[in-house]
Amino acid sequence: MKTLQKYFCLAVVIGLGLFYNSANEAIAAPRIKLIEAGWERPDSADLLAHIKEIEQTPYSGIVVMIKGKDDDGKTVVMQNTFTAQPWKRKWFEQNIKELKEAKSPQLTDNFVRIGANPGDIDWFDDAGWKQIVDHWKIIAWVAKQSGLKGICFDPEPYRKPLFQMNYGAQPQHAKHTFEEYRAKVRQRGREVMEAIKSEYPDMTIFSFFMNSVNTASAAKSDPQLALQTAGYNLYPAFINGWLDEAPPTITFVDGNEPAYHYNGELPYLRAANAMRNTVLSLVAPENRFKYKAQMQVGFSFYLDAYVNPETSKYYIPPTDGSRVTTFKNNLEIASKVSDQYVWTWGEKYRWYPTENKGVNPQYWEEMLPGITEVLRNATDPDYWVKQAQVKFAAMEKSGKLVNLITNGDFASDASVTKDSKGAADWKTKGAPPGWSTWQKSIGGKEPGIFKWDAIVNHTDKPGSGSGYISNMQISGTYIQSIAVKPGEEYALRAWQRFSQDGGQGNISARWQDANGHWLPVSNDTTIFETEKSKAGVWRQLSGFVKVPQDAAKMVLLLGAVSQSSPKDGVWFDDVELYKIE
Repeated sequence: MKTLQKYFCLAVVIGLGLFYNSANEAIAAPRIKLIEAGWERPDSADLLAHIKEIEQTPYSGIVVMIKGKDDDGKTVVMQNTFTAQPWKRKWFEQNIKELKEAKSPQLTDNFVRIGANPGDIDWFDDAGWKQIVDHWKIIAWVAKQSGLKGICFDPEPYRKPLFQMNYGAQPQHAKHTFEEYRAKVRQRGREVMEAIKSEYPDMTIFSFFMNSVNTASAAKSDPQLALQTAGYNLYPAFINGWLDEAPPTITFVDGNEPAYHYNGELPYLRAANAMRNTVLSLVAPENRFKYKAQMQVGFSFYLDAYVNPETSKYYIPPTDGSRVTTFKNNLEIASKVSDQYVWTWGEKYRWYPTENKGVNPQYWEEMLPGITEVLRNATDPDYWVKQAQVKFAAMEKSGKLVNLITNGDFASDASVTKDSKGAADWKTKGAPPGWSTWQKSIGGKEPGIFKWDAIVNHTDKPGSGSGYISNMQISGTYIQSIAVKPGEEYALRAWQRFSQDGGQGNISARWQDANGHWLPVSNDTTIFETEKSKAGVWRQLSGFVKVPQDAAKMVLLLGAVSQSSPKDGVWFDDVELYKIE
């Protein structure tokens, strides 16, 4: 139990993990934004027509296709950016009008989708690139005028390999060296960024992938040499061109499309480190500070991988027989290590109505029951708490609550206590029945006092009592353990009182696995913290807690910290823990 002081103090100071306190203040991991992309492929008219259905999804934004009309009434798809066809702004005025009408307080981060297609313009074609740069300028103008967050860029070569120079992929490969191509590509990147910042200097450029696609080359002893035979070997030069001209108000997001295959914590941690650090070897030295400051780590989820058969190239096996559980576990990891954005790509099913006949009529919630709630929990840390509150109220009304705490009302004193299993330095001697105690020693001595108080209790009920802690100069706690399972939700209520104004104490939960080992502190769940409470006044604290993955035991801690004198004391009474069904 030597590490309890480390974990207990961390819980007091920073309150890691998810918790919800009695003041209805949600304290949780930073909110992420979910972006939906996929085969629904809505254009501005579709977004306007189905805005109510889209607002029912858990997403903060979607990727929108822009389809304008030229002077002859023919469709101009903005996704086909890399073409020499001239565009006119008036062709997209109707799209701007529809996007403005579809403005939604929920969909705060919509993006206009563009691609690296058709890609039939050589990098050395100045006339062709003049049109491409003008396309980016018009796209930025549409995004700004429509109130969109920015541009979603898909670099994948669906037609011609724009960002590849190998095996004769580029039309002038025999005339220009790889280095000459890289220099020209970087120039084009600068030209594109100049066009962007002239129209929308504070946009977000959300790319399905940036340098995450070349992490293998970046990790080599000679990254530039390795890059020559990589699949997207010209793309880093284009990104460097962006960085050359990008103002500090531009935000870049590397969406890490290669994460489609990730399963488990390690791939996400490795990728996040690679995107933040390893790939700096592909960034020009003069741009590395800018890259670190303005590039955000994002992650992708290919939803089909969670419904595909085992024989599929894209297949992620279920956890404990549940595919949605696997998705939930991976999403929780991605949410912790991404900077802001997580995006999903789906092909087989839909989130809202679509005209694309290639999408099956079923909705994702039908095929992966529970996925909507999983996504809502990721974007709104309070969502599960709100649901738990409703279920708890119904259980209380029906009289189905069963308190799992032994001697939570401290009605029994320490005279009848018996030993209970716990860590070596947990003590039951002098503790009320059902409870153990622990405190941080000072010079081998334990100055803190644990006492069963037969007089003071929050109900003033004769014969009842409370647990009391005083003179706890560093930290100490009453302890009780309860067997739990991952994903379970619990409601906790307890009463607390201080002897002097400014007392410090808290109620927190820690987790152990089936072998009695503490879970990492990142899974720590602090229920409440109180400081500067008014002396002599009982205060009820209540909240909800969710059991993290790998936990088999909840360790409930009623603690005191930094009590400066024997007069500093804190009482605990009527501790209740209920499993929410």
